Amino acid sequence: MISQSSAPSADALAVQTAAEPRQSQARPAIVRDALNRTRTSTAGTLALVAAATGTVLSVGGAIWAVQMGVPYPLAIMAGFCTLAGGVCLAAATVFLMTPDHIPAPIIVKSTPNYTAWKLMKAFSVSNASRLWCDIEPGSALTQDSIAWAKVLLGAISRGELPMVEKAGVPKEVIERERNSPNWHTEVTRDALQAWAKTHGFNPRFLQD
Repeated sequence: MISQSSAPSADALAVQTAAEPRQSQARPAIVRDALNRTRTSTAGTLALVAAATGTVLSVGGAIWAVQMGVPYPLAIMAGFCTLAGGVCLAAATVFLMTPDHIPAPIIVKSTPNYTAWKLMKAFSVSNASRLWCDIEPGSALTQDSIAWAKVLLGAISRGELPMVEKAGVPKEVIERERNSPNWHTEVTRDALQAWAKTHGFNPRFLQD
């Protein structure tokens, strides 16, 4: 039974998302890069201040200790410990404030199981458009698969590509779907092969 719900399908929503201007996707990256540069600059400044402060305290403390009559070995040891603490503080500041450089995840494209799909007698527009682009049905849409889905939908609405007429569905509903097909509209394998051949295409999933 063909659903009469007016709610957009998941594929239709994905098309709307993919059609948004890429500038809106670029803005967060620009802001993130600016923040990262600011954090890196701030980290370097704070690390320099920490190292300089540690150096001044270590030298000044050692001189003051000697003037107060503290034995040279103890004064030098105290100065060295203060200097080491300043260096450690500087290193910790850089480590904590420098943005992490995590490599981008590797997206593995899912290859269709052509052996199985070649046994199918009919395909929805959603599945056919993905298989046409060598994408496993159910995987994320791409610009290419969206383009092919629009081509198939247009061919169905013009009557060039016959759609599957489901048994028990009223004729007026079938005509409505033929005039305004959707992502769930189905076409037979034979009809899709014939249509593809007339346009000079022979996608892998339709090859015998």
